[in-house]
Amino acid sequence: MKNMFKNQYVCIICEAAATLLFAVKYLDCASILLSIECTEFLLPKIKNTVLTALLSLLIPIIIFKWHIPAYETLLTVIIAISLSELYKLSLKTVSFEKETMMQRKKINHLEYEMKQEESSHNQTIYTARLEERTKISGNLHDKIGHTISAVLLQLEAIKFIMNSDKDKASEMLTTSIKTLRGGMDEIRVALRSIRPAEEEMGINRIKLLMDEKTKNTGFKFTINYTGDLNKITSSSWHLFYQSVMELSTNSIKYSKGSLITISINVLNKIIKLEVKDNGIGCTKINKNIGLSNIEDKVSSENGKVIINGEDGFSVIILMPY
Repeated sequence: MKNMFKNQYVCIICEAAATLLFAVKYLDCASILLSIECTEFLLPKIKNTVLTALLSLLIPIIIFKWHIPAYETLLTVIIAISLSELYKLSLKTVSFEKETMMQRKKINHLEYEMKQEESSHNQTIYTARLEERTKISGNLHDKIGHTISAVLLQLEAIKFIMNSDKDKASEMLTTSIKTLRGGMDEIRVALRSIRPAEEEMGINRIKLLMDEKTKNTGFKFTINYTGDLNKITSSSWHLFYQSVMELSTNSIKYSKGSLITISINVLNKIIKLEVKDNGIGCTKINKNIGLSNIEDKVSSENGKVIINGEDGFSVIILMPY
C-alpha cells in the first residue's frame, strides 16, 4: 500500500514538472493539465467537491500569476470532478451487482437445503408412522389375539363339562368373562394410541389413561404438574404417555400398593416426569422389557432415567428441551 502511494506521488510530481516546462510556450494548456493533476490529487483526500474545485482552480492561477483564462480552468476542473464521480458511481454499481449475485446464490443454496431438510423430515415422519403401526399391530396380536384364543379354549372346555360339573363350569365361565373384559381394556388402550382425540392430548390424555388403568383395581392416582406445559413437544408427550402406561401397569401388578403419583415439572431446560407408587418397593431391581424399552427411548432423546425402589417404586425421567 505504501509503495502504491509513493508511485502516485512520483507520477504527480513528474506530470507537474512536465506541465511547468510545457508552460513556457503553451500557458493555457499547462494550466489545464495542472488543474487536472490538482483535482486527481485533492479529491480523494478532501472528499469535498466544492472545495476541491476551488483549490484546483486557484493553484494553477497563482502559479501562472493570473495570466490564464479562469473560465477554461474552471470548466476543466468541473469536467475532471464529474468524470471522477461517475467512475466512483460505476464502481459502486458493479460492487452492488456482485453483492446481489452473491446474495442470490446464498438464497438459492438455502432454498435447496430447506427442500432437502423438508424431504428428510417427511421421510422420518413416514418411517415413524410405519414403526408405530407395526408396534400396534404386534401388540394387538400378542395381547388381544392370545386373550381371545385362551377364552375360546376355556369355552370349549366349559361345553364338555357343563353337564357333569356345573360348579367347575361356572368358575371357568367367570374367569373367561374377566379375561374378555381385560381384552376389551387392551383394545381401548390400543385404539387410543392409534388416534387420540384432541381433548386427550398432553396431560388430559395421561389422566384418561390412568382412569382406565385403575378402574376396578383398588388403586387411586394423582397427577401433579408445574411450569409451562406448552414447552413439552408432541414427541415428549408421546414418550411420557408410553412410559406412564408401562410403569402404572407394573405398579398395579406387582407393587401391592394403593396409590400411583404422577408428577410433571417443567424446569429450566429440563422436563422431569416421575411415576411413583406406595407399594412394597424393590431392593434388587431387575429391568424387564418395558423398563429397558423406556431407557432406550429416553436415551435416544438425550434424556436420563433414574430408578429407585427403596420407598415404594419410583421412576424419574429427565428430558432436555
